[in-house]
Amino acid sequence: MMSAKDEKKATATPDKSSTQPEALSPEEEAVKKLSKELRQAEAKRRLFRRTLNQYERIKKRFTTQLDKLTGAEAAADKSENPDKDIVVAVYRLLRNFCISYNTIDMADRNEDKQIFPTKFEAEIKSALCGNAAVIKAFAEALKAEKADESVKVLPEKVDVKSVKLINDFLDKHEKTEILSKLEKELEALTKTIDGQRDELKVKRADLVAKQPPKPKQEATTKKPKKEKQGGKDQGSTEDRFRDLIQEVSSRVQKIQLNKDDHKTYSDVQSEIDSFLSEAISDILNIK
Repeated sequence: MMSAKDEKKATATPDKSSTQPEALSPEEEAVKKLSKELRQAEAKRRLFRRTLNQYERIKKRFTTQLDKLTGAEAAADKSENPDKDIVVAVYRLLRNFCISYNTIDMADRNEDKQIFPTKFEAEIKSALCGNAAVIKAFAEALKAEKADESVKVLPEKVDVKSVKLINDFLDKHEKTEILSKLEKELEALTKTIDGQRDELKVKRADLVAKQPPKPKQEATTKKPKKEKQGGKDQGSTEDRFRDLIQEVSSRVQKIQLNKDDHKTYSDVQSEIDSFLSEAISDILNIK
C-alpha cells in the first residue's frame, strides 16, 4: 500500500511516452541515414584535400631549405646554427610523410597518427643510420603538439648519410603511398558524394510528394490586424536568427586548433558539418 507521499510523487511524474518524438517512417529513416553518410563522405574528402595540399606545401618548403643548407649555396648561408637547421628540415620532411600516411591509413580509425608508420618503421630507422638516440628524438618530436616543442627534443646534428637516406626514402615512397593514394581517394569520394547527393534529392522529393496537403488558411477581412500580426512575426524571426548567429559565434570561439593537428581538424570539421545541418534546419523553420 502506497503512502500519501508516494501517491503524490507518482501522480507528479509526467508520462514519458507523451514527450517522446514521433517515430520516423522507413522512408524518413532512409533519408536520415543517407544524409549522415553524405556528411561523413564530405568531411573525409575535405580532410584528404587538406592533407594533399599540406603535404605538397611542406615538402616544397623544407626541400628548398635543405637544398640551400647542403647544396652549392651552403657556404654562403648565414644561418646561426646550420647543423640544427638541417636536422629540423630532415625531421619536418619525415614528419610530413608519417602524418600524411597515417591520416590515409587511419582515416576510419581513431588512433594516434603521430608515430612512425608500422609499415615503414624499420626502413625509417635504417635511414636514420640505426642511431638509437636520433631515432628516439625523432619519435618524441612526432608527439609534440607545437613546432617549438619538437625542435627542443631534436638532436643538434645528424649524420650526413641520414640526410641522403631520408631523401631517398621519400623519393621512393611518397608518390605511391601519399600523392597517388590521395588523388585516387579524392576521385572516388567525389563520385560517391555526387551519387549520394542525387539520391538524396530524389528521396526528399518522394517524401514531400507523399505528405498530405496542408489545410488552406481562411482569408481574413481585417487588413490592419493582419499587417500588425505580420510585423510581430517579422520581429520574432529576427530574434530567432540573431540567437542562431550568437550560437554559431559561441561555438567557433571555443575551438582551439594547433598547426598540423589532423585529428582535431577532422573532429572540428565533422562537428561543424553537423552544426551547419542543424542551422540550416533552423533557418528553414524560421522562413
